[in-house]
Formats: sequence, structure tokens, C-alpha cells
Amino acid sequence: MPSIAGDTDPELVTLLIDGARYGDLEDVDSALAQGVQPDSKDAMGRTALHMACANGHCEVIGRLLHAGALTDIQNNEGNTPLHWACLNGHKEVRPRGGRGGRERAGGDMPGSG
Repeated sequence: MPSIAGDTDPELVTLLIDGARYGDLEDVDSALAQGVQPDSKDAMGRTALHMACANGHCEVIGRLLHAGALTDIQNNEGNTPLHWACLNGHKEVRPRGGRGGRERAGGDMPGSG
């Protein structure tokens, strides 16, 4: 699985992305603690933020954003994490303002709301 993180172990990238998909904050934290970049991608260009937004896992979203995940990153089909949240009806995931392509999606970000 390719990763924009360079030489990161593909199994750790999978741990991060799957953890985000299933709302498993422990796996997300473990992968991040082991040096996986929050914007690492799978073979379809999906990041952990894509998966967390698609499934409405706001606590995971907050953690990924705190770790520096970009909200304007696109998968291989050109969709951003916010696109996936909207497509799946997750109104709780919404932009919080930002700049330079680092809009913050909803969640429990410090200072948001």
C-alpha cells in the first residue's frame, strides 16, 4: 500500500486507516505514536480522515486534526474527507474555518465551537 509518509510500514498505515474507519481511537493513537503521518494514504488514496469522516467518528476526526491531518486532501477519485461526510449524511462533521488548505472538520478540537 503506498503512503505519502514515505518509508512508513504499510501495516501501521493500515492500522491508522482501519482504526479511523471503525472509530478505534486506541489504534489511531498507536499508529500516530509509532510515527505514521496522519495523511498517509492507502492504495485508493484514502486517508484516515477520509474514513473517520465517512463514518462520523468525531473523536477520531479531532485526534487526526490535532495531529495535523489536512482536510483538503483528495483520494484517487478527487473526493475530500468532507465530501465523504456529506455523502454519508454526517452533518456533525463540518468545516470549522481555517486557512491554507487546513480547514478543520468538526469534532472535539480545542477552541472550536
